[in-house]
Amino acid sequence: RHLYDLYPEKRYYLASEQSTSEVRIHSTLREDVYAVFAGINEDDNRAVIEVFINPLVAWIWIGSLVMLFGTVVTILPSTREKQGRRQAKEIDRLLRTAESAAAR
Repeated sequence: RHLYDLYPEKRYYLASEQSTSEVRIHSTLREDVYAVFAGINEDDNRAVIEVFINPLVAWIWIGSLVMLFGTVVTILPSTREKQGRRQAKEIDRLLRTAESAAAR
């Protein structure tokens, strides 16, 4: 059954006298399909197309984003930590005030 059309090609650049293969990709959450024009068969003059199916590639990227988000969340200080620092500063300030009053 026909799902989609992919048009890989091979380009030749006269100025640099080099050829490149233009890969066509169709990505879904389930798989990536890569189509590459490999050349022309010498025997019967037919195009040779190589097709590679790589499963679950999108999930690698999604997993990377989840890990990045988790890293950011763990790096951020918690509100309890912030509150503790604020209380420590306040206690420190009160102690200094009490010490200076006692010294007078």
